[in-house]
Amino acid sequence: MIERSYQKGELLFAQGDDADAFYLVKTGRIELFDPQRDTAVAVIEPGCTFGEQAVFSYGARNLSARALEDTVCMHYLA
Repeated sequence: MIERSYQKGELLFAQGDDADAFYLVKTGRIELFDPQRDTAVAVIEPGCTFGEQAVFSYGARNLSARALEDTVCMHYLA
């Protein structure tokens, strides 16, 4: 488990990246989005997790994730 800080607009992962970890938002907000359609799919708030598919499979990310504001996440390797 690693604590990481992200600045507003910073990409956590991109669509197509290896899904090798999942995240818990401590502070701030994360947007999951489809970069091909430039469409927001979800906004992840503090206390919520995302990217759990990494626990079950080592496939590719089907969405991208970026910080909507300065954000701190716990990064759990699968």
